[in-house]
Amino acid sequence: MIVAVFSRPAHTFLLTTVVVCSAFVTGCGSDHPSGPTPTPGSNSPATFVVSGVVRDASTNAPIAGARAEIGTGEVAQTTNDSGQFSLANVPAGEVVLRITKEGYVQSEQRLAVTANTNVVTMLSPAASTPSPTFVMSGYIRNQLTGATIANARLDVISGANAGRTAFSDSGGLYRFEQLKAGSMRVRITAPDFNAQEADVSISGDVTTNFQLAPLTPYVYSGYVTDSQGRPVANATVEAGPNHGSTDANGHYEFSSPYSSAPGRVRPPAGYEPKPVRSTDSGFNLNSGGQNITIRRITGVSISPPATLTAGAGRTSFAVQISFDSGQVESPHLDLLMTASSNTAILKADSGNGVFPNPYVEGIAPGTASVVSTYFGVSSPAAQVQVVP
Repeated sequence: MIVAVFSRPAHTFLLTTVVVCSAFVTGCGSDHPSGPTPTPGSNSPATFVVSGVVRDASTNAPIAGARAEIGTGEVAQTTNDSGQFSLANVPAGEVVLRITKEGYVQSEQRLAVTANTNVVTMLSPAASTPSPTFVMSGYIRNQLTGATIANARLDVISGANAGRTAFSDSGGLYRFEQLKAGSMRVRITAPDFNAQEADVSISGDVTTNFQLAPLTPYVYSGYVTDSQGRPVANATVEAGPNHGSTDANGHYEFSSPYSSAPGRVRPPAGYEPKPVRSTDSGFNLNSGGQNITIRRITGVSISPPATLTAGAGRTSFAVQISFDSGQVESPHLDLLMTASSNTAILKADSGNGVFPNPYVEGIAPGTASVVSTYFGVSSPAAQVQVVP
């Protein structure tokens, strides 16, 4: 007997068709039945072989590794690489043949076994469960000002979701929907801004903001020299958030999106910064070419007392800074460093809110020295004797 069986999803029916009678045939032109026959006088029931092939209903390709079983699995076998199986010792009568394979709709059919039977089973692929998708959104902003950028373009250039594109709206907000989980690389572009690429990992809904640096059309250049016109090398010149360094000739050059900005010069040791404090307002620096003069420190002088009495309290002293311009000035005390060579004998400090001037204080009898340093230039050591 040859039977063709087609599996369908659970909400449809199964079709079983008997195609040809073979082997054990009664009334089909044979006077002699084939197949096992009970031995006269024996109580053993007749058994037969149920065999067949399992195929993919979509491609007609054989399915290997499918499980074919009769009843509750007492007779079972797994299909070979050709999709074939053969179940022996199947009792005569009505049986249930079940075919299962992961990824396919299960097939279950009733067979009236009266002879060796061959079955062709077509398994339909199971409907796949859709993978979850996620949303990535955020804002595109100007790196310098924090303002949002409209009409920025975001392209997924590699990884999961490659080929996807999104644009920021008038408020700088972009949104990707239905993204698959995984890692991807995003390229962000906008007119008048430098492009940026970033790696993003998607495992759920995520908010990711990006910042783009503006193109820099303005060039700042010039020379940094001391008061004598000599070049200052290795000085950092700043124009707002942008900066450059001077070469051996004191020349600097860098680009900025601003035509002018607060300027600062951070020179190497031995020079006074401009402005002196980092918290001071910068000078006006313009693009297009501007030379800058800073002062070189030529000396630091201090005048602590030569003798102190231990335990007599603090005694202030003067500090003077000389510059290559010929100027002599008192230092900014918060930028002055004063130290003692032996704090067990002599305490020295540049001053604080309680005692705003440089001072020394005798602690115990002995001799120690005092040194003050201003932007890398130190005074000669001054000896102080502490007496009882």
